Amino acid sequence: SKVSLGYYRDQGIPTAIATDDPENLNNLITNLGAPNPVNNSNDHYGAELQYIMDLYSNANDYAAQLDSRYSAGNNNVAYPRDNVMQYPGTCPAYLKKNPLGPQLQTIAKLIDGGCKTKIYLVRLDGFDTHDAQIAPNKPTEGIHGALLYHLSNAVKAFFDDLAVSGMDENVVAMTFTDFGRRPHSNGSDGTDHGTSSPTFVFGKGVEAGVIGTNPSLTNLDETGNLLVQHDYRQIIVSLLCDWLGADEATIAATELLDYTNDKLNIIDLGTDIASVKENDLLSITVLPNPIEQVLQIKVQSKQAGMFSLQVLDILGKEALRTQIALMEGSNQLQFDCAHLVSGSYLVNILHDKGKSSQQFIKK
Repeated sequence: SKVSLGYYRDQGIPTAIATDDPENLNNLITNLGAPNPVNNSNDHYGAELQYIMDLYSNANDYAAQLDSRYSAGNNNVAYPRDNVMQYPGTCPAYLKKNPLGPQLQTIAKLIDGGCKTKIYLVRLDGFDTHDAQIAPNKPTEGIHGALLYHLSNAVKAFFDDLAVSGMDENVVAMTFTDFGRRPHSNGSDGTDHGTSSPTFVFGKGVEAGVIGTNPSLTNLDETGNLLVQHDYRQIIVSLLCDWLGADEATIAATELLDYTNDKLNIIDLGTDIASVKENDLLSITVLPNPIEQVLQIKVQSKQAGMFSLQVLDILGKEALRTQIALMEGSNQLQFDCAHLVSGSYLVNILHDKGKSSQQFIKK
């Protein structure tokens, strides 16, 4: 795995890590190396050695934290992978399995485990279709059809998974590519590099709809390429400002300030992003969901103290209320809910910064 160039800085090492298995990453790092030297020389050699030791120490701490969050998290739906949800159409054998599903499955588990990483990057390779973009005599099937099939199934599973723990409201996903495609075939059932490509944005915080118009296949530029409607930096600025809440200094540091006046209406500005950040004090997971008799709640808390737990039915009527003591970190709670009738419920943990909520179903 390689760290994307998007995570590099002008100075220093990338502030990111690339892995497909947080548990094995931790095992690998903790089993490498030897005790540090007691005395390090005050010269160029010593400076280089200190750099390696610091890098190793930081990576060790980060890998342990990542492993802890990954172990604390759960996946609650089936993801397309291996023999699950293989592409049913005609395509090369290597594209039958979904390569994106397992990546998003890992991210969903990290989020559920309380990992607070702001930006994750996954990769779906294969869109550089200079030939065989479509299957012979089957223009709706082939490499491109298989890739879009995998994208659709993986993203749906990801947000279905996040919805179980209520974290789907806190996540927005976006596609981007290194280059677009030309609108016409190159004679090999494929298309060559072009100027334009669509961008998909997913999530409850998104203002649903289409931005822009369908491109004309006859109104092209002087090189035969599609006309660009929106600069990709408009999209990035819109998400940085309206979803991640980046301030002007941050936008200026990334040299995107010129695009703040050309933001796109991507994020539903009625979304209360401030409350999402404020309620970051607690994260709640109900497992299993639906429940049969015992309500089991996993609570990740940033502070210890006394809190109120409340269960409301679908009409907003209080079915349970009690005081609970939480410690900082992971907490496991159990309540007998045999008396509840079958239906949908909302469990709230009330705290001084608002409340943290999770829906569940009683069988």
